[in-house]
Amino acid sequence: MEERDRKAICLMLDTNLETGVDISTIIDDDDVESFERDSHITVFYGPPSEPVNYKEVLGDIHNILDEDFIDFMNFLKSGEDFRTEDYFELDSFENPECDFLVLKLLENNIVSDTLRLLQKSLTKKYDIMLSFSVYRPHLTLAKLRTGSAIKYLGSDSLKKLIEYSTVSFEDFTYSEGYETDNWKKFNLTSNHVIDRHFRLQDKKKSCEEMGLRW
Repeated sequence: MEERDRKAICLMLDTNLETGVDISTIIDDDDVESFERDSHITVFYGPPSEPVNYKEVLGDIHNILDEDFIDFMNFLKSGEDFRTEDYFELDSFENPECDFLVLKLLENNIVSDTLRLLQKSLTKKYDIMLSFSVYRPHLTLAKLRTGSAIKYLGSDSLKKLIEYSTVSFEDFTYSEGYETDNWKKFNLTSNHVIDRHFRLQDKKKSCEEMGLRW
């Protein structure tokens, strides 16, 4: 095994997806392996050729975005709620081991343009060994059993859930670690970190009280 296969790094844009009802009320229990409650969009994931200092990543983002950096930081800081359909569409990724029900990020908007630029530039700068050749930014809703996702792509109930949901874009988070070990997580920005922490706690408590899968 190569040395670079031992440790991976990950950059994510944290999001807040708010739905009128919990998605677990729409997905059959027999189809679900897990729900993604800590919603985010991955920018990159994989082992770099050399160690990366997390303290320098935000500076690298600044250099790449250049004069657009401040505008994007202000966009995140605002925490504005958008109609989910303005930024995403329902989709799935199907693998031999499992399916993923996702919201695929639409192209030609401030989030898509920024993340695609960062993904291309940072994976090159850090020489990251990627598992996929094509970057498909998305927000994962649930990990499903193989072959299950297709029936939800045509679900009127799920479409309505997405139609009346909102999404906001919050902070950049960086993590690093080994496959079998606990990962270290670092907040590169902290616009909504405290709110996010307590929001996730409240959501988990609500799910437990209603007997829903977390």
